[in-house]
Amino acid sequence: MCPPGEFPDVLQAAQAKIFASEMAIRVTNDALQIFGAAGYSRERPLERMARDARMFTIGGGTAQILRTQVASRILGKRLPQTRDGYLKN
Repeated sequence: MCPPGEFPDVLQAAQAKIFASEMAIRVTNDALQIFGAAGYSRERPLERMARDARMFTIGGGTAQILRTQVASRILGKRLPQTRDGYLKN
């Protein structure tokens, strides 16, 4: 945690976003399983929550890009940001 009025470390912020966005998807998916077809009804707030949870993984950087940034910071070197970067010899 950072002191009030200061910005959090980029690494901690990325880790928190990955965790929170993926946990939101997991929780809403579990709730949809419990509610069944009724969970997809626009009359229930769960349908909106499920859509919003998916958006959280995209807004502010996709989870995969954030994972690459976290790994780059931990390893101390820049990793390729594209799929092609991993496929080149």
